[in-house]
Amino acid sequence: MSEQRRRWRALVRNRTALVGAVLSLLIVVVAAASPLMLLHDPLAINGRNAFVKPGDSRFPLGTDRLGRDLLSRLLLGSRVSVLVGLAAPAIGLIVGSLLGMVAGLYRGTILETLLMRLVDSLLTFPGLIVGLVVVGVVGGNLPNLIFAIGLVLVPRFARLAYGCTLTVRESEYVAAARSMGAGPWRVLSRHIWPNIRANILAMALMWVAVAINTEASLSFIGLGIAPPTPTWGNITREGMSYFSRAPWISAFAGLAILLTNFAFSMFGDGLRDITDPKTVRE
Repeated sequence: MSEQRRRWRALVRNRTALVGAVLSLLIVVVAAASPLMLLHDPLAINGRNAFVKPGDSRFPLGTDRLGRDLLSRLLLGSRVSVLVGLAAPAIGLIVGSLLGMVAGLYRGTILETLLMRLVDSLLTFPGLIVGLVVVGVVGGNLPNLIFAIGLVLVPRFARLAYGCTLTVRESEYVAAARSMGAGPWRVLSRHIWPNIRANILAMALMWVAVAINTEASLSFIGLGIAPPTPTWGNITREGMSYFSRAPWISAFAGLAILLTNFAFSMFGDGLRDITDPKTVRE
């Protein structure tokens, strides 16, 4: 049985991974197709429809203080939140994995010391603080927000890749490749990365939830995407000002964040089990 078939069968048998994968795919599809699913213009203001309660035939999830349809705003906001959730870990994965693999391959050298001290320095700061500093300096538009959160995740990917590389570099096939004159890039791309990528990709899915939470936190304190562009974070923030009168605004936005975190965390946790040889059973 091929490795791909074995892992596919393991995914189908692993309920955690399967449910997480289905939910994650559904969330991504909804986010991508959200402009086609809008019931109303999410930016249209109509004071006569302010604070309509959920269950209304025109506004299934109710409206906010400006009469904007909450369901449409949540759907449109999913594009920003999911984009940040996928793009920021991708930046962290690419940069962090490269740093970690290089440091692991050159263990015992000055290069390893410099790279890992840099990683350790970044890890000493809470992720939200790093995001606050970067967004405060460069601004809170979407590209800057993705860059800031990606920077937060770089040292975490670097640490994971470094630990995996230290294990793989002692393998006989890596020693054989180096003895035959394979250069560092070939060793990394052909022998180390293929053997550690499953673990890193599994953790990347779990860090999608971290990226979405960080974006929501920055938006909640006013340093994320500026209104009127809706995101789950700034919808939650706006709703908190009127929580006693319209608790559904923050509640539904928080529920969207919670469900997305749950889906990607389940998918990542299940995928980690599948790729761990200690837990895979034929």
